[in-house]
Amino acid sequence: MKICFITKYPPIEGGVSSKSYWLAKSLGERGHEVYVVTNSWEVEDEYREVIPKEDFEKLEPKNVKVFSTKHEQGYDFIPYSNPYVTKLSGLAINVIRKYNVDLIYSFYLQPYCVAGYIAKKTTKKPLMVMHAGSDIERLFENKFMKSVFIEVFNTADVILSDSRVSEKIKGAVTDHEKIKYLNLNIPSNEFAPQIEPYKELEKGDSVLFTYLGKNYDRKGTDYFLKAVKSSKKNIKALFLVGKKSIEIIKKRSKELKIEDRVILKQFIAPWKIPNLMAASDVIVCPFLSHNIEIKNSTIPLEAMACGRPVILGEEICKKSPFNECKNWENLVKVKPEDIENFSKTLDTLSENKKLREKIGENGNIFIRKRTNYSKSIEEFIDKCNFLVS
Repeated sequence: MKICFITKYPPIEGGVSSKSYWLAKSLGERGHEVYVVTNSWEVEDEYREVIPKEDFEKLEPKNVKVFSTKHEQGYDFIPYSNPYVTKLSGLAINVIRKYNVDLIYSFYLQPYCVAGYIAKKTTKKPLMVMHAGSDIERLFENKFMKSVFIEVFNTADVILSDSRVSEKIKGAVTDHEKIKYLNLNIPSNEFAPQIEPYKELEKGDSVLFTYLGKNYDRKGTDYFLKAVKSSKKNIKALFLVGKKSIEIIKKRSKELKIEDRVILKQFIAPWKIPNLMAASDVIVCPFLSHNIEIKNSTIPLEAMACGRPVILGEEICKKSPFNECKNWENLVKVKPEDIENFSKTLDTLSENKKLREKIGENGNIFIRKRTNYSKSIEEFIDKCNFLVS
């Protein structure tokens, strides 16, 4: 089967990009041909992963080809815009025709599903769309765009959704039978306890607490920094963030006089994240909450799959599957604003390696009982086969 992906893709950071990469890789390994159409090489520095030239070939695993839009000099628009929808749909149409693609798969409403809609209308190929939490809760309610998204949903042949938002989708779609549920689980063969540690870290004999992801208020990074300052143990905090965020955290670390305890690195490619987690002693996700109700983070799940203990903000612990976890057994809950307790949590974990290992092992057992990546890939393939048969 030949599938045209229209989606975020590395070097764009984030959950959608990572899921698209692992899905394309898995499909290619199963003998399917994947043609990725993306705007990844136009991503802003703050959301760009650092990918060395020697790793570029990894962007195209077996049976995967990537086509990215580029910024072209001499094309100015007044008022300014970067016409992503037109560029992506035009590129996709060319790819679909050249390679005689069987199916279009678009992930994330704007601009990717809209581009998929145009490509379907033009090439008459079946279209499967998938949304995330942020786009359906935030973009879908935009008064200027909602009617377009409704048209996209009603034109698509299959909508991959989440049971938590099915009612919202059903309210916009006339044919409810096209709504299918799919949870792309953590690729357990990639995220596993036996993964080789990332070699480009110099933590010495310190216990390493690692934060990965975007940096803004609700992520709780400043509370993490304050907890590090209050710690009485030999610890270091690694932040894997965007280019601008590195400068912000560097400045804040200097204000708190903990520069010697903080390691700063820019986003890295998804295939290196398991190695980074393997090199970390604890993964820290001090999220206060998500202002998007159905949005959740895959980072704690990936860390648990790697057998690493996770510190997770108590508000996020109320969401599935973390609401089934037991504190200090398979993860550690904190109220990030409570700096004294947060700091004591860091100290307790730093001085007790056996406790870290126990929580990591239990977390690994917990997540592997609830995820089956191979099964989710086969379910995806079944849905594709249904459309092209």
